[in-house]
Amino acid sequence: MHLNKRMNKEKHTYIVLLFLCYSLTGCMISESAQFSPTRKFASTAVIRDIEAAELMLMKYHPSLYWYTDSASLQKSFQEGKRRVKDSMTEPAVRNLLNEILSTIRCGHTSVQHSKLYSRYMSWKAPSGFPFTCKITDDTTLVLTSGFFRTDSLLKRGVKIISVNERSASQIIDSLFPLIPVDGYSKNFSYQIISNNFSRFYNSRFPNDSVYKIIHCDSAGNIFSSTRSFYNRYADTTLSGISLKKAKKIVPPTTILKKESVRSFWVDSSRRYAVLKLNTFSSGLKYNYIRKQFKQLHQQHIPDLIIDVRNNGGGLINRSLYLARMIHDEPFIYVDSIETSVKRLKRISSSAGKLKKRIWINLAMFFLNKKNKSGEYSFRLFAGKQYKPHRYHFNGRVIFLTGGSSFSATSMLLSSVKGLPNVQLVGEETGGAAYGNNGVFIPDLILPNTKLRMRLPLYRIINNHTLKHDGRGVMPDVEVKANEESIRMNKDVKMIKAEAMILQRR
Repeated sequence: MHLNKRMNKEKHTYIVLLFLCYSLTGCMISESAQFSPTRKFASTAVIRDIEAAELMLMKYHPSLYWYTDSASLQKSFQEGKRRVKDSMTEPAVRNLLNEILSTIRCGHTSVQHSKLYSRYMSWKAPSGFPFTCKITDDTTLVLTSGFFRTDSLLKRGVKIISVNERSASQIIDSLFPLIPVDGYSKNFSYQIISNNFSRFYNSRFPNDSVYKIIHCDSAGNIFSSTRSFYNRYADTTLSGISLKKAKKIVPPTTILKKESVRSFWVDSSRRYAVLKLNTFSSGLKYNYIRKQFKQLHQQHIPDLIIDVRNNGGGLINRSLYLARMIHDEPFIYVDSIETSVKRLKRISSSAGKLKKRIWINLAMFFLNKKNKSGEYSFRLFAGKQYKPHRYHFNGRVIFLTGGSSFSATSMLLSSVKGLPNVQLVGEETGGAAYGNNGVFIPDLILPNTKLRMRLPLYRIINNHTLKHDGRGVMPDVEVKANEESIRMNKDVKMIKAEAMILQRR
């Protein structure tokens, strides 16, 4: 009898497990079979998503009218809806929404692909426009690499005059709104587009299949070349393949992961050290920063180069920790962090879904404090005075900056700029000097396309004494890449910083 009960119990267990396996497998097959990068959404669905984005921005965004007025923003949404004439692919909808949001001029308010489409793009091999280009200014495109490795004419450093009768300035102007920026600093958009130029070009001009390229060499000679659509292999659907399994083919080693976040080395002459930080995310540990600055003290290194050109930000407390290593007097890192929102509420299914809403509400409950103006102040960071770290660096510091220096990185640079021992070398940062929006930035999942709109909840003012002109943190010494430095593959910013150090000898 006990044996029968045991057998019945095991039988029920197997049935449950079989059902779960069937359900999970069914979900994966459905996920793969239903997904197609060429799928189109009905115009009514696209318009409803635009309206959902507008509704949630009006309710939660802390700084909608920092750089525009309500009439201009409303006009932008109306114009966007008028442009929806027919069904649209996901990339087309994403481009349209980003163009609408560019009116706000908030670099943290942007639209990303849906989760499935992002997995597809991370899995898919490069195709389409066969070159990567760098935007060096409003009118100049310089080729940096090509997918056809044996191309003898279109090489690194070649200046692109036009592609398919579109001038370089026209191409740049058409791509610029695809990456919303902080205020009036174009560098962030230009840098992000340059990092993945081919995909942005394909997204904007999806019907191009042959490319007539007018270009010139270093001597000013003008040439015309025609290149075909680059397609490593054709794929329109992913039948039978789970996108979850296709997310990453070869995982990076632990060492490579760490090096992608940070690196440190001391010059053989012991004259200077270089600290490179590509993020202020949780992957950058306090112990690592403290260890390097302790080494600087022990070895009496007089000069330090900190490279934050590719640091798009991350956690405020990580960038604050580095600021404590640079300041030699007590300082206030952030003037104010405020929001008008007490907590996030789900309005309706038609307005989309805010990710991590419960966790953010818990944090806001404990960390918000209502002030006299009726706003809610974030208890951490704002208005607080911080002391320099015991291992703070007493020598000269040169920060290398660029368009990708954004968010928490621009907060850091805004804090240290002007200190007697600090110089900024490079380009205007992508993040605004006066302030930006952030702290908590949940994704709004739009109801129909499932595109993800980033929605910052707090307004951050770094320093209220600075001009609120929408510009980034300006370098003390401007150094930019040009055709020659790209052609020769020279790191002109690092070369300049090293020359400044050697000149002091």
